[in-house]
Amino acid sequence: MANGLRSVQRTIEAFRRGNYSVEKDGPNRSEVMGYIHGYYKEAFDRLPSSLDPLVHEVGFCFGFFDPVFNIIANTAALGGSSSLVEKEAKREGKRRRSEIGTSSKGKGKKASRGKEICADANVIAARSLKGLVTFLTTYFLYLPTSEALRYLRLARADLLVAVRIIEEDRDSEAFTIHHPTTKIALTCAALAAMRHHDSGSDDPKVTRLATSSLTLASRLDMVSPFLTMQGCQCISIATISQLFKLSSEGRHETADSDGVMRYAIPRFPSSIKKTPYPYDLELALMKVLQDRIHGFYLKAISCIPVSCLHLRHHRGLLKAGHCYGRFDPVTNIILHTI
Repeated sequence: MANGLRSVQRTIEAFRRGNYSVEKDGPNRSEVMGYIHGYYKEAFDRLPSSLDPLVHEVGFCFGFFDPVFNIIANTAALGGSSSLVEKEAKREGKRRRSEIGTSSKGKGKKASRGKEICADANVIAARSLKGLVTFLTTYFLYLPTSEALRYLRLARADLLVAVRIIEEDRDSEAFTIHHPTTKIALTCAALAAMRHHDSGSDDPKVTRLATSSLTLASRLDMVSPFLTMQGCQCISIATISQLFKLSSEGRHETADSDGVMRYAIPRFPSSIKKTPYPYDLELALMKVLQDRIHGFYLKAISCIPVSCLHLRHHRGLLKAGHCYGRFDPVTNIILHTI
């Protein structure tokens, strides 16, 4: 009996905090972070070491392609034209040529780079996870963070796969990249991921990240050759520069949503294709109802003169301004307040 009461109390506290699956968040978050770390390991193995600082700063794994290519594309879009990167790449090339035939030095370089990558990998992975969750909770109305983490776990931290699973569960309209909500969600994701730099919505890096992702998605025919290079061991600095030019030339046109989604379908795990994963309807309904009730209170407050609300009815609204009763919700709030 006591255990049941404590369980109910924990559930009530979780609802008050707005975190409805607090006990499941830990395993889901941990598994998603494991997938993200694997993507960064693959990306670091393929990128020149001179780009490591840029990857740690802006190489997020969210976007409209697979996570590894998103890391590469975001790194290229925000730093592919940097003269500093080009100089470092040339120096790195000279170092590599000078180390040919000196295997012990090569191993030492690789080991030291591995330590540096591991030191900062947790930071960029956590920022990418924050961006992924922010995109899903912004794009899909009333999606709790706990549900977003669960979908990301099922999708192996792949944004488009997670979007497709949520669409199937909610039987919602097909995801389109050129919809205004998509750009808003992507901008919010970039802002959340860059928040440690005290970035604002007017930060050029935030705008650049959202615009470049949309531009690449609108030029799928030009991006396809780069996507087929996924099996290559290393990406040259020339390829990074080409991606930068492709993501920055002109304004993005209507994105090829169907093409990008077709590219994502092979990444679906077989278990997801066969097994339905219904989302928790009660959680979504709770948020819908809270939003609707909040609207009733805003309308009721707008009907009360400001001077009367401040001097006379403020306490009554907070203590007894309930929305239930014999009349419509707004009328009930006003009558109970008075």
